[in-house]
Amino acid sequence: LLLPILTAGLFLTFCSAQVFAQTPCEMDSVSLGVYFPKGYSTILPDYKDNGPHILEFVSRVKSLQQDPSKQICSISITSSASPDGISTANAALSLKRGIKIKDYLMPRLGISEDRYKLISLGVDWDGLAAAVEASDFPDRQSVVKILRETPLYVKRNGVIVSGRKKQLMDLNGGRTYKYLSDKIFPDLRDCRIDVCVIYETETETVPVPVRDSSHAVTPSVTAGVLPQKPVSDSAFSSVSIPDTAAAPVSSVDENTGGTVQPEEE
Repeated sequence: LLLPILTAGLFLTFCSAQVFAQTPCEMDSVSLGVYFPKGYSTILPDYKDNGPHILEFVSRVKSLQQDPSKQICSISITSSASPDGISTANAALSLKRGIKIKDYLMPRLGISEDRYKLISLGVDWDGLAAAVEASDFPDRQSVVKILRETPLYVKRNGVIVSGRKKQLMDLNGGRTYKYLSDKIFPDLRDCRIDVCVIYETETETVPVPVRDSSHAVTPSVTAGVLPQKPVSDSAFSSVSIPDTAAAPVSSVDENTGGTVQPEEE
């Protein structure tokens, strides 16, 4: 789930949904990853070089938009969170990260909202398993076994008595979980952005009605592209401050039964 272009916690995918009959085409993609600190959904430009990578990404997509032989149909934003905290808080946090990315991109790219697709994974267990398998730390086989074979929750008589996260926390006296938290979890707090571009020989246009068609030329606009208002890239300053809502209420961890603090915005 890591992308070399950006390290902050988000990914986007742009795909052209239009099919041009009898028009040969090929697909390409532009990708970006945006990463977040623990508990944050705010885009922090200084965190893992998010700022310059995002600006480079936006510039590249804009250049594609100026090419009449290319069409961008959809933007898929896949967001996620790490296992830290409780599951309900992580599900909400994952979704908020994707929404923040969409809200940042829309005014800068001019792509209509109906072309954005948000996919919130909550805790990215599959990404964790893949990262552990690719690592070389000594306990990786035990961790992978737990991730692949242990259900999220283990119940007895309707009561949660264990689960995937608890077994990870108990492994090797907690030392393995600390390693995962320090070294691997940060890369799970992200949004993945993949832009699929279709190259074709003609551009679909949508006619714009005029009052008197006999004396006026009918202009056209590229389908799915909104008129863009100037947006300063310095607008990062408007989203670089972490949320400072009231302190969250502590909750009971479903896995351990202990009192924990949820990931907070």
